[in-house]
Amino acid sequence: MVSYSDGNALIKKFKIRKIEGLIYLMAFLLLFVAPIFVNFNPLSGRVPQITQAPLKGTMLQKPKFIYFWAKWCATCEKMKAPISTLLNDYDGVSIAVRSGPDEQLQPYLTQHQLDWLTINDENGTIANQYFVNAVPTIFILNANGEIAFVTLGYMSEWSLRFRLWLAN
Repeated sequence: MVSYSDGNALIKKFKIRKIEGLIYLMAFLLLFVAPIFVNFNPLSGRVPQITQAPLKGTMLQKPKFIYFWAKWCATCEKMKAPISTLLNDYDGVSIAVRSGPDEQLQPYLTQHQLDWLTINDENGTIANQYFVNAVPTIFILNANGEIAFVTLGYMSEWSLRFRLWLAN
């Protein structure tokens, strides 16, 4: 037979587990769901015009995303494969921030087999126009060329594809 005090103990355990569950749910939402809707950048609307020519090729009229990265960035190193795959399916522009002169950047791209439309932002001028303070940063644009999402840090290929899909 369960006594009155045993019943109170069970209720307390249930309440504590319920609170723990809510804490885990909130942590999950903050870490994995909120970044989808949070804009980490004060820039909104249409992106500033990029007038600098890419290292190879011609500038796109309406890119779907703009990827700010640096060759010295460890997280950007992990983003090479997802970005390369996305660039096979979507028009995008890569901007190398403070990654050395063209003579050093082009061999780096060739050595790592990065056939990206890349602009060398040697002094960080373009990054400053976009209020980019950390790399990697990705601007995902809608069909009108307006900013739909800004992501900061590592993003999986599928989370980027999901944002690109939402943007259009």
